[in-house]
Amino acid sequence: MPRLDPIGLFRNERELIAHIAINLHLLERGLTLYQQDGRLGIEYNLFATVRGRGPSIDVLAVDRNGGFVVIECKLLRGHPAALGQLAGYVAWVRENLATEGQQVRAFLVCMNTSHLLWHAMKEHYRITFYVYQYESRRKIHRTFGHPDPLAPRRLCT
Repeated sequence: MPRLDPIGLFRNERELIAHIAINLHLLERGLTLYQQDGRLGIEYNLFATVRGRGPSIDVLAVDRNGGFVVIECKLLRGHPAALGQLAGYVAWVRENLATEGQQVRAFLVCMNTSHLLWHAMKEHYRITFYVYQYESRRKIHRTFGHPDPLAPRRLCT
């Protein structure tokens, strides 16, 4: 039986993904959904020519400076495995979509995090990770990231 998030905001991860894609401003001002050749950055399949379901980025966005933002959504807890998943997506975007010097950042949206996640993030030097924890459909807090990883910041009230 699937586990719903305990506060009943989202029925499944797909609903969370859709909510984030529609409300990118909750994460950062100026974010827009990536779009190219009629493909939108929602559940962006990395191998569009492959039939069936391949790996896909939950939400692929572009920031106000033109950099890519890879967003991974987890309905409940963000685990260290999500960082490996994000690292793979970031590498793919760098190799296949980004131009030389174009920034690619990674956001993880989840309800809770594990202590091991924080330790794993410290070891990924090449990727700028941000973790956002949601409290409600309108309240999302950045709990870790650059430039000040120790100071939680309220993004929307």
